[in-house]
Order: sequence, then structure tokens, then C-alpha cells
Amino acid sequence: MLSQKQWFALLVGVLLVSAPLIRAEEEEYEDDDAEEAGGDKGGEEKDVVVITKDNWETAVKKSKFALVEFYAPWCGHCQKLTPEYAKAATALKQYDPTIVLAKVDATKEADLAQKHDVSGYPTIKWFVDGEVALDYNGPRDAEGIVRWVKKKTGPAAENIADKDALAAAEKAHEVVVLAYFKELKGADYDAFVKVAQKSEDATFLETTDADVAKAAGLSAAGVVVLTNFAGEDRVVAPLKGKVTDKAIEELLTANKLPPTVEFNDKNSQKIFGAGEPAHSAAQRAS
Repeated sequence: MLSQKQWFALLVGVLLVSAPLIRAEEEEYEDDDAEEAGGDKGGEEKDVVVITKDNWETAVKKSKFALVEFYAPWCGHCQKLTPEYAKAATALKQYDPTIVLAKVDATKEADLAQKHDVSGYPTIKWFVDGEVALDYNGPRDAEGIVRWVKKKTGPAAENIADKDALAAAEKAHEVVVLAYFKELKGADYDAFVKVAQKSEDATFLETTDADVAKAAGLSAAGVVVLTNFAGEDRVVAPLKGKVTDKAIEELLTANKLPPTVEFNDKNSQKIFGAGEPAHSAAQRAS
């Protein structure tokens, strides 16, 4: 029969032997929890391109379209976005393999983050032809991300065939940018498309129909901003001078807000991105 000391020694021995097994099981559970909280270790995120300074040139600079997330591993919002971003990447790869969804660990790639004015996490930016087009402030779910990207990579402007279609577009949208060219090609048209691809401040339309152009206030090829704000007269603001992307952007900035603006979530981005109003350059039409 074992003495009290022998029983104690036996118990200590059992504990010493079982301790490593218990710890290993705990670590396994911790790893499972980490995967659930932090996202996939490479399976579900297989279609998200991991960006560093070494592959930035080939992965982003040389891509037609790229959505890039700058994140920090410890950021809760980033962790929440991870599975949705991964699903979106897979869906968009199936839709168009040339569209890149990428992520940059800003805590490791500090130079890239600083170069692109990253001050919070996640910061998501939309690149067109390797250059920043705009900050992404769209949905954070997979379906919403896919919808936003498809809109940005699809036709930049809606083709308007007649005056009725123009009237319907103006009724549906407060700010419209219309381009009229005899042919939808050339340097002027390319400048218009470049702005249409980047901007979220207006609905972009294009036409080759002279009657549509006349209804929009154009007597020759060019670009015009049309606004129909509630309680305000219709504004027709044609672009004067050479058609360039910068000139179109400046015209839109000057006319994208009504004379009196209520500050709210819907128009806050327009307000902070607006320059000096230039309604004096526009023609008010009844």
C-alpha cells in the first residue's frame, strides 16, 4: 500500500507528464481562434495580391485597374474586412482576371504607406493605369465591393441616343456631365473618359447626336455640366477652351454643388472636395 508521500509523488509525476499535452491542446485551440479572428492563412485569400515595395511596379503600376488596401495586422476593422475582401477578389478574378485586388501591410511597407498618404487603417485606394484615381469609400461587404468595382471598370459613360434619354437622365441625376463628339474617339474623348472613370461626383453621358447636344446647350463638339438641384434653376455650364481631363475636373468641381448646401453624410465628400464655386461661369436656363 502506498504511503501519503508516495501518493503525492505519483500525483506530481502525472501532472508533469500531462502538462505539455494540455499546453499543446491549448495552443491548437488558440491557432484555430486566431484563424477565425484574423482570416485565412492563404486559402481563402489566394486571389488577394500581397504587395511589397518589390512587386509594386508589376502588380499595381502595370495594371489597368487595382484596388489596394493598406492595413495593419492588429487593426480590428481590417480583420473584419479580410474575409469580405477575399471573397470580392475571387469574384472579380472570375469576372475579369486583369482587375487586381491587393493589400499592403503598412506596418512593414512604411515607405509605400507614406507615399500614398496613409494615416489610418484600413485605407483603400483605387488605381487606374498605375496612378491613384480616388480613395475608396464604398461598401465593406463582398457584394458591395464587387458592384463598386464593376461600375468603375465598365463603360465610363452612358450613351445617349435622343433628347428624351437626356431628359430622363437629368431628371434622375442632379449633376450630369455630357460629352458630344462626332466620333467617340480621339484625345478629347479620351480626356473625358479618364475623368468619367475617376469621378463619383456626377453621372457621365456621351452622344454623337447633334440634337442631344443642342438640348444640352452645345453647338459644337465639347463637354458640358448640367445641374438640376431641387429648388434651383437648371444650370448649363459648357467647357470653354481646350478639352483636357484637368479642365473637365475643374468645371465639375465648380458646378457640382448647389448655391446653398446642407451639410450631411451624402454630400460631405463633395463639400470638402469642392473648390471655389464658379456659378458665374455657368448659364442659368429656365
